[in-house]
Amino acid sequence: MPLWTQVIAVIVVLTVIVVPLLILSERRSWQRVESWHCPDCGSVFGARQQRRFWGVKRDPNVAGLPIGGPILNCSRCQRDFAFDGDGRQVDDRREYVHRTA
Repeated sequence: MPLWTQVIAVIVVLTVIVVPLLILSERRSWQRVESWHCPDCGSVFGARQQRRFWGVKRDPNVAGLPIGGPILNCSRCQRDFAFDGDGRQVDDRREYVHRTA
């Protein structure tokens, strides 16, 4: 088998395997995000047609600051809430919100 056909075969096989895995990974991460609760009313955010993100370039030498994550809209409160990738809420300045009990 010539080298160029081997290269094409590898590209096709990788595309057939990698693309579905990437799509599955994205779906699973959004299912996790959609199960988070609203910080104000406590209702589940649920599935959304529109997916929005935020991101900030930070100094890599400063640890502990969020750099990006999803923006979710609560259907009950009609408000947008920004979170980091782990589900911690951030404010408009993209710093963590510290809630008092």
